Amino acid sequence: MTQLVSAVLLLAGFGCLAVSLWPPLLHGYGPAFLSTPAGRWTLFSGLFVSFIVSSQLQGHSRKRAWRDAWNDFATRHGGSLKAGSPSLAPVGIRQGTTAEVAVGDRTMQLSVTREGENESTRFGGPVDAPTDLTIFLVPQSAAMRLIASPTVAKFLRRQMPTERTGLDSTARREAEMLLFGDPTPTGDPVFDRHFLVRASDPVRAHTFFDDGAFRYAFLELRERGKAFTWALARDPKSGEMRMEYGEWGGVVTDGERLDRIHALMVRALERLERVKEHAA
Repeated sequence: MTQLVSAVLLLAGFGCLAVSLWPPLLHGYGPAFLSTPAGRWTLFSGLFVSFIVSSQLQGHSRKRAWRDAWNDFATRHGGSLKAGSPSLAPVGIRQGTTAEVAVGDRTMQLSVTREGENESTRFGGPVDAPTDLTIFLVPQSAAMRLIASPTVAKFLRRQMPTERTGLDSTARREAEMLLFGDPTPTGDPVFDRHFLVRASDPVRAHTFFDDGAFRYAFLELRERGKAFTWALARDPKSGEMRMEYGEWGGVVTDGERLDRIHALMVRALERLERVKEHAA
């Protein structure tokens, strides 16, 4: 119903535009006032009002669809939808609607972060992991290969801010690892062609990804127009270890895709336990 009302308002707006640009359209059918300059300005006003109201209705419709999809996802996995106010996140502004979802023996949060005009979907939370183990997974691309080239890497290193505190030092080391660290190949040619893994400990990272089903969980999320990252790292504010999946390009509302992301995080927790067993 909302979409229908929005479409009607858009048609009314275009009608106002057409009449304001060509008043003879209403000759003999409408009030003569609309053919005057004041009438044409009134039509222009109607155009803007109808477009603004239509835009507001479409926005509310998208948010309703977003909340419904996330509520269904949270309910399927024993969680719940939370409503709150937007807050400042380490990257951008986190929107108020979140979903608390059980992942194994952990509770993780599904949220949306807005940076300028761009939105990204994030799913993650604190985990019990070695504090000296950091792993980043990013899409393998020409841009990442360019950044890793000696000339570009040297230039980017000079642009990095100087260290001031312990947390700054940790964040700096992680940024250098993500941008300039040596890749950790898994030995899976398909996986390594599509994803780049960088880690503080290549041996433990190799153990972490040494499972075909886990690697396939990442490959299964690859779709045209979808780009995502995955990370195991310390939170820059609290210092606790966090695991997070991040997808660029808008709010993920596809229930099947949300379930695949959830399954990926469940497997990641299982692999993390495997790494800890190997280290014991």
